[in-house]
Amino acid sequence: MSLRTLFERQLVREAKRITRKGLSRVYAEHIEQTGAVRGRVLVRENLGVPKATLMCRFAELSYDTPENRVLRHAISSLDRTDTTRRILRQLTEVPEIQLTRTWTRPKWNRLNRHYKRACDASRILTIGVPRHIRLERGDVLAKGTSAKREYPDTGESGETYDVEAV
Repeated sequence: MSLRTLFERQLVREAKRITRKGLSRVYAEHIEQTGAVRGRVLVRENLGVPKATLMCRFAELSYDTPENRVLRHAISSLDRTDTTRRILRQLTEVPEIQLTRTWTRPKWNRLNRHYKRACDASRILTIGVPRHIRLERGDVLAKGTSAKREYPDTGESGETYDVEAV
Protein backbone atom coordinates (compact mmCIF):
# COMPACT_ATOMS: atom_id res chain seq x y z
CA MET A 1 0.00 0.00 0.00
CA SER A 2 1.46 3.34 -1.01
CA LEU A 3 1.69 6.48 1.08
CA ARG A 4 -0.73 8.21 -1.28
CA THR A 5 -3.36 5.51 -0.70
CA LEU A 6 -3.07 5.97 3.05
CA PHE A 7 -3.63 9.74 2.72
CA GLU A 8 -6.61 9.16 0.40
CA ARG A 9 -8.21 6.83 2.95
CA GLN A 10 -7.54 9.35 5.73
CA LEU A 11 -9.12 12.13 3.66
CA VAL A 12 -12.27 10.10 2.90
CA ARG A 13 -12.60 9.06 6.55
CA GLU A 14 -12.27 12.67 7.74
CA ALA A 15 -14.65 13.95 5.04
CA LYS A 16 -17.29 11.44 6.14
CA ARG A 17 -16.87 12.60 9.73
CA ILE A 18 -17.17 16.26 8.69
CA THR A 19 -20.31 15.70 6.62
CA ARG A 20 -21.90 13.76 9.49
CA LYS A 21 -21.13 16.61 11.90
CA GLY A 22 -22.24 19.27 9.42
CA LEU A 23 -20.38 21.49 6.97
CA SER A 24 -19.25 24.88 8.23
CA ARG A 25 -21.21 27.92 7.12
CA VAL A 26 -20.67 31.67 7.23
CA TYR A 27 -22.86 34.67 6.59
CA ALA A 28 -22.23 36.20 3.16
CA GLU A 29 -23.29 39.78 2.45
CA HIS A 30 -25.42 40.33 -0.71
CA ILE A 31 -26.69 43.45 -2.46
CA GLU A 32 -29.56 42.79 -4.86
CA GLN A 33 -32.33 44.56 -6.67
CA THR A 34 -35.54 42.86 -5.53
CA GLY A 35 -39.27 43.37 -5.81
CA ALA A 36 -39.82 43.03 -2.04
CA VAL A 37 -37.94 44.33 0.99
CA ARG A 38 -35.28 41.93 2.15
CA GLY A 39 -32.79 43.00 4.82
CA ARG A 40 -31.86 46.70 4.76
CA VAL A 41 -33.13 49.03 2.08
CA LEU A 42 -30.33 51.09 0.49
CA VAL A 43 -31.89 54.55 0.20
CA ARG A 44 -29.22 56.27 -1.94
CA GLU A 45 -29.17 53.47 -4.48
CA ASN A 46 -32.98 53.54 -4.74
CA LEU A 47 -33.29 57.23 -5.67
CA GLY A 48 -33.00 56.70 -9.45
CA VAL A 49 -34.54 53.21 -9.59
CA PRO A 50 -38.14 52.50 -10.74
CA LYS A 51 -40.58 52.07 -7.84
CA ALA A 52 -41.29 48.40 -8.64
CA THR A 53 -37.82 47.34 -7.46
CA LEU A 54 -35.66 48.08 -4.43
CA MET A 55 -31.94 47.77 -3.79
CA CYS A 56 -31.49 45.81 -0.57
CA ARG A 57 -28.51 44.56 1.45
CA PHE A 58 -28.90 41.29 3.33
CA ALA A 59 -26.85 38.44 4.76
CA GLU A 60 -27.37 34.78 3.90
CA LEU A 61 -25.81 31.61 5.27
CA SER A 62 -23.39 30.10 2.76
CA TYR A 63 -21.31 26.92 2.59
CA ASP A 64 -18.65 28.83 0.65
CA THR A 65 -15.81 28.71 3.20
CA PRO A 66 -12.07 28.13 2.56
CA GLU A 67 -12.09 24.77 4.32
CA ASN A 68 -15.11 23.54 2.33
CA ARG A 69 -13.41 24.62 -0.92
CA VAL A 70 -10.23 22.72 -0.04
CA LEU A 71 -12.24 19.64 0.91
CA ARG A 72 -14.25 19.73 -2.33
CA HIS A 73 -11.14 20.12 -4.48
CA ALA A 74 -9.37 17.19 -2.82
CA ILE A 75 -12.40 14.86 -2.85
CA SER A 76 -13.14 15.64 -6.51
CA SER A 77 -9.57 14.69 -7.45
CA LEU A 78 -9.99 11.18 -5.96
CA ASP A 79 -11.39 8.14 -7.77
CA ARG A 80 -15.19 8.07 -7.86
CA THR A 81 -16.63 5.61 -5.38
CA ASP A 82 -20.02 5.57 -3.68
CA THR A 83 -18.56 7.34 -0.66
CA THR A 84 -16.84 10.12 -2.63
CA ARG A 85 -19.97 10.66 -4.75
CA ARG A 86 -22.08 10.99 -1.59
CA ILE A 87 -19.63 13.50 -0.10
CA LEU A 88 -19.51 15.51 -3.35
CA ARG A 89 -23.31 15.64 -3.43
CA GLN A 90 -23.25 17.32 -0.03
CA LEU A 91 -20.62 19.79 -1.30
CA THR A 92 -22.60 20.93 -4.37
CA GLU A 93 -23.09 24.47 -3.04
CA VAL A 94 -19.33 24.96 -2.69
CA PRO A 95 -17.60 26.37 -5.80
CA GLU A 96 -14.67 24.43 -7.26
CA ILE A 97 -11.16 25.88 -6.96
CA GLN A 98 -7.63 25.05 -8.06
CA LEU A 99 -5.04 24.83 -5.31
CA THR A 100 -1.68 26.40 -6.07
CA ARG A 101 1.80 25.75 -4.76
CA THR A 102 1.48 28.78 -2.46
CA TRP A 103 -1.48 27.31 -0.61
CA THR A 104 -2.22 28.74 2.81
CA ARG A 105 -4.20 26.92 5.44
CA PRO A 106 -7.51 28.33 6.63
CA LYS A 107 -7.61 30.10 9.98
CA TRP A 108 -8.64 27.61 12.65
CA ASN A 109 -11.13 28.34 15.39
CA ARG A 110 -13.40 26.23 17.56
CA LEU A 111 -16.07 26.07 14.84
CA ASN A 112 -13.86 24.65 12.08
CA ARG A 113 -11.11 22.85 14.05
CA HIS A 114 -12.57 19.48 13.01
CA TYR A 115 -11.48 20.25 9.41
CA LYS A 116 -7.76 20.37 10.25
CA ARG A 117 -6.87 16.72 9.52
CA ALA A 118 -8.85 16.71 6.28
CA CYS A 119 -7.21 19.95 5.10
CA ASP A 120 -3.74 18.61 5.92
CA ALA A 121 -4.42 15.40 3.99
CA SER A 122 -5.85 17.48 1.11
CA ARG A 123 -2.72 19.59 0.99
CA ILE A 124 -0.44 16.57 0.88
CA LEU A 125 -2.52 14.87 -1.84
CA THR A 126 -2.88 17.92 -4.11
CA ILE A 127 0.33 19.89 -3.58
CA GLY A 128 2.75 17.42 -2.05
CA VAL A 129 4.79 17.13 1.11
CA PRO A 130 6.13 20.43 2.47
CA ARG A 131 9.88 21.04 2.25
CA HIS A 132 10.38 20.69 6.01
CA ILE A 133 8.38 18.09 7.88
CA ARG A 134 8.50 18.47 11.63
CA LEU A 135 7.81 15.26 13.48
CA GLU A 136 5.73 15.61 16.63
CA ARG A 137 6.94 12.41 18.24
CA GLY A 138 10.42 12.69 19.72
CA ASP A 139 10.94 8.92 19.78
CA VAL A 140 11.13 8.67 15.97
CA LEU A 141 14.38 10.65 15.72
CA ALA A 142 16.65 11.69 18.55
CA LYS A 143 16.20 15.37 19.43
CA GLY A 144 18.50 17.63 17.41
CA THR A 145 19.23 15.02 14.70
CA SER A 146 18.03 15.11 11.12
CA ALA A 147 17.81 12.68 8.24
CA LYS A 148 17.15 12.76 4.50
CA ARG A 149 14.19 10.72 3.31
CA GLU A 150 12.53 10.31 -0.05
CA TYR A 151 8.76 10.29 -0.52
CA PRO A 152 8.16 9.10 -4.10
CA ASP A 153 4.44 8.34 -3.70
CA THR A 154 3.40 11.92 -2.89
CA GLY A 155 3.39 13.22 -6.46
CA GLU A 156 6.77 14.91 -5.98
CA SER A 157 8.91 12.10 -7.36
CA GLY A 158 12.63 12.41 -6.93
CA GLU A 159 12.57 15.25 -4.38
CA THR A 160 14.05 14.80 -0.94
CA TYR A 161 12.82 16.54 2.17
CA ASP A 162 14.58 17.34 5.40
CA VAL A 163 13.03 15.60 8.37
CA GLU A 164 13.90 17.23 11.68
CA ALA A 165 13.11 16.13 15.20
CA VAL A 166 11.38 18.68 17.38
